[in-house]
Amino acid sequence: MTTTDEDTCPGHNGPCSRATIPGDPYCARCRIASQRDRDRVIQQWEAVRNAAVAAAKAQEAPEATPVPF
Repeated sequence: MTTTDEDTCPGHNGPCSRATIPGDPYCARCRIASQRDRDRVIQQWEAVRNAAVAAAKAQEAPEATPVPF
């Protein structure tokens, strides 16, 4: 089977030139690599977000003796 330029994978981390999955710009190997990278970035972002939330909650903890207003 001959593939055209439109049917070849551009690669996720560099040139690939394998046949693409129908309806997808990547081949199966590059699709999995892109999903793994996406999952890793999301996990890193969630870890940073959770640390920031924990730090904010610790900073905003109620005082032992509330100030009367």
